[in-house]
Amino acid sequence: MSNTPFVKEMHAYLKLKGLSLADIDSDYLKPALELAKARILCSCKRGSRYPDNLDNVTDLDLSLLSYPLAIAILAYIGNPILTRRFAVYEARRAGRFLRWEPEEKVVSIARGTFGWDIRRVRLTIGKRTYTLAIHFTDYLSVSFPREPHWKLVNRIMLEGYVLLQKHELARLIEERVRRNIMDKIENAKLDAVPKALEEASLEILRAVRSSGLTETFPSERMSSYSPQGYPPCIAKLVEDATAGKNLSHTARFALATFLLNVGMSVDEVVDLFRRMPDFREEITRYQVEHLAGLRGSKIKYSPPSCENMRSAGLCPEELKDALCNRVRHPLMYYYLKIKRGITYGKEKKPHKEDIS
Repeated sequence: MSNTPFVKEMHAYLKLKGLSLADIDSDYLKPALELAKARILCSCKRGSRYPDNLDNVTDLDLSLLSYPLAIAILAYIGNPILTRRFAVYEARRAGRFLRWEPEEKVVSIARGTFGWDIRRVRLTIGKRTYTLAIHFTDYLSVSFPREPHWKLVNRIMLEGYVLLQKHELARLIEERVRRNIMDKIENAKLDAVPKALEEASLEILRAVRSSGLTETFPSERMSSYSPQGYPPCIAKLVEDATAGKNLSHTARFALATFLLNVGMSVDEVVDLFRRMPDFREEITRYQVEHLAGLRGSKIKYSPPSCENMRSAGLCPEELKDALCNRVRHPLMYYYLKIKRGITYGKEKKPHKEDIS
């Protein structure tokens, strides 16, 4: 169970323990809190293995409790980049574990935790032997429509059920775990934040910044902003916000953090969001002030990298220019265009050290 903290039985087990977030300051939960921080920091490192201290943990409570504590920390931090990396990392760890488990256990998790309609079959087609089948509605709820292998039209169906091999079911569970973690973090409601949770969040943010676990960009803050320097992705978001379109949470985060980092004031950012269909000034102002480092963690947030903008569907490929292909961060685009005079057309050849 320690390798699959997302299963239904885990929630029931922790409920029996009678623990809540208010107990985070207790000596009993201190080791779990340390492990929760390790989970988050490890998820930030590209290509890293899972921390040995988790794999070697023999205390079931310690291992299980670190999972919801990590989710609570990330919910308090509210950074989509850290949230996405943690969700992907934890999901992949679960998927790797499930691939080594007996088929019966994988099926049990799919049925018991997610309520999927799974059937046992035995059918050999060509060189593949299928031993499982999932109802097409459950399959479509979690499959990967952009990948040819997973498109329903390319799958073999039998009376409304999609044929699967065990490793494919494990992959579907992995994706469901990723989405569940994202939902839990983004929709978490922390009415009262214990001091230990706040301190852990600050420690995570400092570690991320000091060790370069996230994208870097020029630390110089522009004294005044210039819309002429916006990269296409930000220009498009500004256009959509001005038109009153309902932007996603990640889009709002990217837009607000970018504008704050290039010199726009909190009031100006709030005014930009004023035409949003769900605009509430008090909530918007609080969130923008939090991103600006004026509330909560007191640490100013940076916008997502170009890679993360693409992953979130916020990079308009049709609007990209030559400078887009030279940088890895929207702030670097702005810096090069405004400070170094690099333009869309005739560009000054940048020095190697200018490109991150």
